[in-house]
Amino acid sequence: MIVDQIRHVCAEERCELSARVRSEAWSKEEFRLWYRLPAEVVSDHDGDAPDGSPFLVGMLLWCLRREEPLRIEGRVSPRLLGNVPLVTEVLRAFWPDLMHAIEVNVDLEEPGPGHGGTASFFTRGVDSWYSALTAGERPPGDDPLTHLIYVPSVDFMYDEVHRRRAIAATEAAIREIGIEPVVVETNLREHTERFLHWGYYHGAGLASAGLALGFDRILLPAPRSYARLEPEGCHPLLDPLWS
Repeated sequence: MIVDQIRHVCAEERCELSARVRSEAWSKEEFRLWYRLPAEVVSDHDGDAPDGSPFLVGMLLWCLRREEPLRIEGRVSPRLLGNVPLVTEVLRAFWPDLMHAIEVNVDLEEPGPGHGGTASFFTRGVDSWYSALTAGERPPGDDPLTHLIYVPSVDFMYDEVHRRRAIAATEAAIREIGIEPVVVETNLREHTERFLHWGYYHGAGLASAGLALGFDRILLPAPRSYARLEPEGCHPLLDPLWS
């Protein structure tokens, strides 16, 4: 798989980070993967050489599932690339019949600094409420949350009318506790669901959207307690490796 033509186009209120995705194994498979973000929380507005790290995280599981090499024709975090072998090892231990080791090639470059702030993903579910209300109270002493991130486009249960209602209700709930909402849209799940259910993908999928933003720290709310851990796309063995 080749990810190229990475572009970052910004208007006054919204930015779009996108890239062309082409399969070398499936000759007719080509699409444009995008993340649409509020301009005020994007730190990298460089349209000439945007960070390709979100696309490495977004497409890695798909390539592991199909045993297809991944090439990102753009700059990617050295730390992130260095974590790929361990990510692969964990995923293959979780699902040995589904995941396969692959070759990953990127152009390495340290990303620029973010604009600051600490954010957490938020859906109004129990796990995200817990993270939103207790962040900073547990080791390692996280900074207080400044933003909560909602990604409605990864939830297939909504039509357009109910999606707008869900966005409005989520933004209102976030503001009620004195935190700034951030609504991010992406077509990632639209293209990956054919090969991997979101249960496998949601940790990496959310992390890829988070990397497109400019926060210093982002939390992924845990779907399970330590007492009931099991192989899952969002897992304490995986989540920190997407940094």
